[in-house]
Amino acid sequence: MHSPASASTYTSTSTSTAVSDTRHDLRRLLQGLQSAVDLVESGPIANCINVVRSRVLQCALRTFNRRAFNPHKQLDIVFVDSCGTGEGSVDTGGPTREFLRLLMKELLDSRYFVGPENGKSLALDSLGLSRGTYKVLGMIISVCLVHGGVGPRVLARRLYSQLSGIPAPPVNIEEVYDPELHDQLDKVRYTSVFGLYDIKSRICNVINTLTSGPK
Repeated sequence: MHSPASASTYTSTSTSTAVSDTRHDLRRLLQGLQSAVDLVESGPIANCINVVRSRVLQCALRTFNRRAFNPHKQLDIVFVDSCGTGEGSVDTGGPTREFLRLLMKELLDSRYFVGPENGKSLALDSLGLSRGTYKVLGMIISVCLVHGGVGPRVLARRLYSQLSGIPAPPVNIEEVYDPELHDQLDKVRYTSVFGLYDIKSRICNVINTLTSGPK
């Protein structure tokens, strides 16, 4: 039978092994996706994206929702102003990389993510959930990784664990970013703690009364 210390060591070792295996699997998966992308032949017209710098995510969502959009083909990026006039640069790779960088930043700052800059988690957007937007966001992140090497390097540990299939850390109330829900859970937590102390105190008083007897 394992002692608590040896069990803890075993669990830690197992988790480390799982993380290492997962990283290897993710790297192999990304390499496979990247090898399937044709960056030589021009993509379909649906892969042409007119990007307004103030609405990068909106432009991407509109394009990625096209039926003919093909993530295995190269993107053709044209930066335009609000009137639709292009900046004049031909996309030989530079505009695509800039677009993917701006897209990832705007995505992580959007309403679909919550949390601090170094620990982003998914937010619940009911409209986006009903429209299948989260699936499109997953495709956007994949394309950013495969086409431009731009990754979401600020995901919270729990979200990364859930996405990669490794054991998640213990639940922490500080991970609840909705202020109203956080306050409610906080009240329940402290009420429960102080309630237990109060019950324990009352029981101790009763026991003392019963055991002390008449004076």
